[in-house]
Amino acid sequence: MQKNNSFRSFQKQSHFLTAIASSVTVLAIMTIPAVQAEDEPQLNFSIGYDYSTGSYGNTSDTDIHYIPFSLSYKAFPWSLKLTVPYIRITGPGGVVGGVNGGVVIGSGSNKRMTEQGVGDAVVSTAYALYALWDGGPFVDLTGKIKLATADEEKGLGTGENDYSLQIDIANTYGQITPFATLGYKFMGDPSGIELDDIWFGSVGLDYKISSSLNSGVSLDFREAAFSGSEDPREGVGYLNWKLSNNLSVMSYGVIGFSDGSPDTGIGLQLTYRQ
Repeated sequence: MQKNNSFRSFQKQSHFLTAIASSVTVLAIMTIPAVQAEDEPQLNFSIGYDYSTGSYGNTSDTDIHYIPFSLSYKAFPWSLKLTVPYIRITGPGGVVGGVNGGVVIGSGSNKRMTEQGVGDAVVSTAYALYALWDGGPFVDLTGKIKLATADEEKGLGTGENDYSLQIDIANTYGQITPFATLGYKFMGDPSGIELDDIWFGSVGLDYKISSSLNSGVSLDFREAAFSGSEDPREGVGYLNWKLSNNLSVMSYGVIGFSDGSPDTGIGLQLTYRQ
């Protein structure tokens, strides 16, 4: 029996895009739509590059370079994933790197500094709930842990673990697949700072241009974790090319709509599947 795996083509992509371009997601997250046997395990490796810049409400911009290395294993209906990033941040402080990109934790200073190093690792597991029924919609339930592996003193992370749970839903109508995500994140509090737990979500549309090319857009939103900061709001656009049965590449751009988001972001991701 075969299942249409088009949902994988954008699953959590907006959160990775704006998380690293700011969330997300790709959020190693974005894969080519394919028909895959349920009993056929799949091992994926991806590497990406993301650049974002924005003031986040401060007097000067914060520039973030984010290079994620991801390994995932899928054996329907389960999937496991590990992402370890390298981060370089230049800014006035008050914004740290993380799985949700620039996380505002303060007002910063007037002095711009540059720090770099290993970022926070992210471990996630997902279950395809649509394995319980025939036909659409495609629904995934995902649990995620952000491990505090980044150097808190350098502003590369908060120094605390975060935990999140989200549900992704999509359905395909010919060449078009609308999708949506809703989730909740339990934020760890850095020393001397209290962060709020947050809701996050996204809505979007994926369009199959050809058998080897997909495009899409999404609107991403989440609550601000730091009191006084604006809620992040971003728009994402992407193109995903299937270069071969094993290799794909995706490019994307991000535009922020609030001071809680970067002003702009761009990125590229290369994914290899065994």
